[in-house]
Amino acid sequence: MTPNEVCEVFCERGVSLRLEARTYELETSEELAQEYIIIEGNAEALRFLGELLVAQATFPNDCHCFIHPSGPGSVFFGDGASCGVSIHRLPCEHGDLRNCARPNSAGA
Repeated sequence: MTPNEVCEVFCERGVSLRLEARTYELETSEELAQEYIIIEGNAEALRFLGELLVAQATFPNDCHCFIHPSGPGSVFFGDGASCGVSIHRLPCEHGDLRNCARPNSAGA
């Protein structure tokens, strides 16, 4: 399936992702803080994200897709979500992500 087809399949299933960048301070000042991307969702939401990754990995027509709570694919995010998902397959057919002028916006 293409990334857009994955979005179509999961669109009606009540998928609700929440992504957050979080830094955890460690116990001693000598240790560096650790940064994480927190991905939260029910089993169906996590399956959607997994299938979207697989679809982008095998999609021959474009190297980049993205969904965002305030943009394309907003239906896949719950309240409080502030981070989106940008999937960029390498090697990039445009050189790098900055040169991907019109990425494939999944769920648009």
